[in-house]
Amino acid sequence: MYLPVCKQIDAYLNALTSVFASLSNFIDMHAGYEVIIGGDFNFQSNDGHHGYASLQNFMHQYSMKICDDLFHCNCFTYFNEASNSKSFIDHFAVSESLLVKIIACSIIEEGNNLSDHLPVCMTLVLPVFQKAHTERDNKV
Repeated sequence: MYLPVCKQIDAYLNALTSVFASLSNFIDMHAGYEVIIGGDFNFQSNDGHHGYASLQNFMHQYSMKICDDLFHCNCFTYFNEASNSKSFIDHFAVSESLLVKIIACSIIEEGNNLSDHLPVCMTLVLPVFQKAHTERDNKV
């Protein structure tokens, strides 16, 4: 997911409302499934940011949590070389029921990355469901 940068507060809040409405529609159409959202949220997780407040409202509505605490480092996901600034603006948000299935969250720091963002990675243990064998499967 990509969320916009806050340049003008009213336009920003309207854009967030639109993004979260689209996500809500998708989640509602797939009711009963667990949800993982990841990407460039364009804000750090702090209560003073309008984007984070909007995300918290959305996550509360769908029983989701942000996974920043699972990154065991004092790290950053974005680096601007020109201004020498760093921030943690790429995140995962998941259904609360998935929290116990997450083994690790990490930031991949490799020299072959040409982006100003570092990739974030989540490792989960999920059950494997096998297709039930039916009479139709026996027909050639």
